[in-house]
Amino acid sequence: MIDSNSTAFGPYDLVSVMHYGPDTFTNGLGDSLDPLPAYESYYHKIGNLALSSGDRSAVSNLYGAIPVPSSNIVTNTADGGIGSLRAAIYYANDHPGTTIQFNIPTNAAGYSNGTFTISLLGELPPLLSTGT
Repeated sequence: MIDSNSTAFGPYDLVSVMHYGPDTFTNGLGDSLDPLPAYESYYHKIGNLALSSGDRSAVSNLYGAIPVPSSNIVTNTADGGIGSLRAAIYYANDHPGTTIQFNIPTNAAGYSNGTFTISLLGELPPLLSTGT
């Protein structure tokens, strides 16, 4: 039951990090969820380890917008922060149809022999927008 004194920051977020995954309460032999037909398209997104658009919107509402806006251009090999692939994916999800571009300098960490390596500490957010 939802507290009548609570504040809603948007519609229910089926892909929020606040959801347990479909196999969280299992012995490893199968999923513990049996989704209703109306929610089947969310089944493999439930339990996602990356922040959803709804999660980021709620955080922004509670704590304020990030001081430097993100963009669709990847400028470093960091796992997160401004100029990272993660930030560019978040930007693309907020701006449907965006093309993610890479403009990483060759003196960046993770560059070797003509190849850039981005070492991730966690799962990247899914691409949610059609046309990205």
